[in-house]
Amino acid sequence: MLSIVAARGGVTQREVAKQLGLNESAVTGMVARLLNMSLLEREPHDSDARAWQLQVSPRGRATLKSIEKPFGAINSVIEDTLEAEEITRLADYLRRLAAAFEP
Repeated sequence: MLSIVAARGGVTQREVAKQLGLNESAVTGMVARLLNMSLLEREPHDSDARAWQLQVSPRGRATLKSIEKPFGAINSVIEDTLEAEEITRLADYLRRLAAAFEP
């Protein structure tokens, strides 16, 4: 979620939910936890009085920076181990498994 908000900035919970393929109530809980951890900030939406715009906080940006190296290492192992077609299949398998766990 932090990566999505960081990439898009000023994004709404609805947009994050759509990007993640989750319902808004699931994202609301995640947002609340990230706000409590001071990883996200929110402010009133510019054009929709009912919505909030999410931004990554300075602490959230530091957290994202701290995971770049470990995630880069994981991605390197995957790319060194699997062919491009296998990575595509793996991504498909993971999407299907995630969908199977949805309520």
